Amino acid sequence: APLKPYSPIAKRAGGSFGNQTAWLEEDLKTAKNRRCHGRKLPGCYDWIIVFGHRPMYTSRRRSRENFRRAFEPILHKYSVDVYVGAHVHYYERVGPMFNHDKCNCETTIHKHGEIYYNPKCVVHVTNGAGGNCEGIDSRGPLLNGIGKTVSNAGYAVFTVYNSSHLKWEYYSADSGSSLLEDSALIVKSELVMKVMENKVSVTE
Repeated sequence: APLKPYSPIAKRAGGSFGNQTAWLEEDLKTAKNRRCHGRKLPGCYDWIIVFGHRPMYTSRRRSRENFRRAFEPILHKYSVDVYVGAHVHYYERVGPMFNHDKCNCETTIHKHGEIYYNPKCVVHVTNGAGGNCEGIDSRGPLLNGIGKTVSNAGYAVFTVYNSSHLKWEYYSADSGSSLLEDSALIVKSELVMKVMENKVSVTE
């Protein structure tokens, strides 16, 4: 998705996100309506995870506000659990966030990362550190809500244990052996999530 109406890389107009946002909203509406909520129904979803090229939050100085303003309210509206972006060539985890504000949730800090209990907003992860000819980027000043930044090449692993526990881990590959650099566990109570989803509102 372009940051501006004209993309110097593509050498053409980028547009106003219209068809992209309409498609995404329809897709996430379907996904939210198929939430399992603890029920074992065919074709239902316990978790909603969205992948995109650009991050919505990053400590790099380059602004992504046009992109964030266009897409973040849709993710929030349909109770997306995790957004995974890339583009910048390092790893960064941001806690539950909406409209640049940290969403209060009970958090436990442990040796390798954090545990988020019933987050009310999307947890953001940036992982563009898989390796490329341009090398690893250096980060800028840490943003409010940044959980961890790693400037090493590496890879990530998602583990979905069940309907209430999802874990994200980032491993550095620079040393030639896998070293756990960061992890985040999301824990959600089905009853709490039902109440939260009925009260979701989008702040302009």
